[in-house]
Amino acid sequence: MKQIKRVLCVLLMAVTLMTAAALSAPRAYAAEYEDGTYEVSIDLGSSGMNHNTLVTPTTVYIEGGNIYIDLVFKRVKSTDHAPQYTQVTTACGTYTNPVIDDGALTCSFYRVQVPSLGSVEISTTTEAMSQPYEVSYTISINDSGIPVKQAQQPSTPSTPSTPSTPSTPSTPSTPSTPSTPSTPSAPSTPSTPGNPGATEPATPDTPAEAKDSAAFEEYKTAQKEAIAKLAQDGDSEAAGKLIEEAGKAIDALTYDESKSLEENEKAVADLLTKLEADLAAQRQKDSKTPAPGSDKKNDISKDNDVTTTGTTEKKLSVGAIIGIVAGVAVVAAGAYVLLRKNKKK
Repeated sequence: MKQIKRVLCVLLMAVTLMTAAALSAPRAYAAEYEDGTYEVSIDLGSSGMNHNTLVTPTTVYIEGGNIYIDLVFKRVKSTDHAPQYTQVTTACGTYTNPVIDDGALTCSFYRVQVPSLGSVEISTTTEAMSQPYEVSYTISINDSGIPVKQAQQPSTPSTPSTPSTPSTPSTPSTPSTPSTPSTPSAPSTPSTPGNPGATEPATPDTPAEAKDSAAFEEYKTAQKEAIAKLAQDGDSEAAGKLIEEAGKAIDALTYDESKSLEENEKAVADLLTKLEADLAAQRQKDSKTPAPGSDKKNDISKDNDVTTTGTTEKKLSVGAIIGIVAGVAVVAAGAYVLLRKNKKK
């Protein structure tokens, strides 16, 4: 009897825990919403710092069981530049390469996947301080304007039909009059190869593809402005050529529809990284190159040193000759005096 009670208690606890887990688990929001693109209101709330806010309304994409949202942060305090976020992280992943617009004071992350709507936890990384710093937010996404899928009701069985009464025999029909010949129909337009029948206009790009392409062009513009700011006073012609070629390379990039927006933006970011490394190497090379005419000046200085040394040597030679002559004169005078004294004796 005691064992039966224990088993019943364990089963009761297990059912209680399973029920609590089911009630606390998040709803499969994306599976309940109709696929489409919607404008919704969003709020940053009181979490995190009060320097920035989220632009509202924003765009939400419901696609095959997934939710994506555009997060556009805007500077609202000390408006001297846009928010300096380098990445944003949700429960679905980390997203980098934001579109920075210092004129509009915005920092935009497009098509960020979130696990649900309503209250969502996110975090951002900022470089506005001396070192990277992570800021956590609890954002609120209003889903009241997004239609919900209608649950299918089970169909009721149809009532059996009553047997039909036998029909009365029909009267013989009168012979019909000969019909007039029909006019020939207009020839149909030839179908295009690979598409028999009537031609159909090509389907336009989906709103998501157009949005990504526009975001890519904005990112290219922002990176070209960053390249222009790399120029420094006193740069050599070679350094200026590197900056010019990098700008042309970014202009030549087009949006690759076979890749994601992040992968397309990475190709632009790689060009900027390579330019920074090439500029550093070129400026180091330029700093070691001697200024024009510097060798000639050194040669002139050396010639002047040689001339000065030669003049000094000439002066020393004349002084030595005068000293020798003076010494000889003194010796000769002494010898003459001695000779005179000897003659007097």
